[in-house]
Amino acid sequence: SKWFAGLQASLQNYQNTNDNVPDEVAKYSNLLIMPSIGYNWQPFSKIGLYVKPWLGIGYTTKISGTYELGSYKSNIAPIVPFPSVLIGYRF
Repeated sequence: SKWFAGLQASLQNYQNTNDNVPDEVAKYSNLLIMPSIGYNWQPFSKIGLYVKPWLGIGYTTKISGTYELGSYKSNIAPIVPFPSVLIGYRF
């Protein structure tokens, strides 16, 4: 069992629609940077089972495109919390 830390960088592509604005699509791309910390717990190491809870806090910003559909405007939250628990098997 060990603590770990990481850093994720990703490009996210979105396409949004709205039933009130037919035949229009808002397309945009975001950059996400997310540091994370977690713990790799192996309660049954002889059979390879692991449990890996972790938490990331990401910052995201639009790098291209538009959030607008007709007169409708949206935005994204710049800070994104991301809790997760992975359960897996190592063989």
